[in-house]
Amino acid sequence: MVKAIAGVLGGSSALLAEAAHSVAGTGNQGLLLISLRQSERPPDEAHPFGHGKERFFWVLLAAVFMFVAGRSSASSRASTGSFTAEARAVLSEDTAAIVGIAIAFVGGGLHQATGNARRTAARRL
Repeated sequence: MVKAIAGVLGGSSALLAEAAHSVAGTGNQGLLLISLRQSERPPDEAHPFGHGKERFFWVLLAAVFMFVAGRSSASSRASTGSFTAEARAVLSEDTAAIVGIAIAFVGGGLHQATGNARRTAARRL
């Protein structure tokens, strides 16, 4: 909130971009918190094996939210419109986040298509 106010009062597109990025990050963390709480619910009649897989649904929503909020928010628009040093950093950060989401989406799709859940060599060590 402080970043948004400072951005408006000071006319800084970089601060407005950071404010939008903070809102997107907070929303993402909220969805991930929901995923943890929903997945820990005990089994019931409708879900005899528990709710553990519900975590994946909420994580998917968090990823979609970050993609939409991060790409279409004011942060990307402000960054591409004003190439100050601060704005370039925000644009780089947003781009890296979008690339990471795309890689995760492709990996999840490949896992669903092939059923192969291999881990990387680094994680096996």
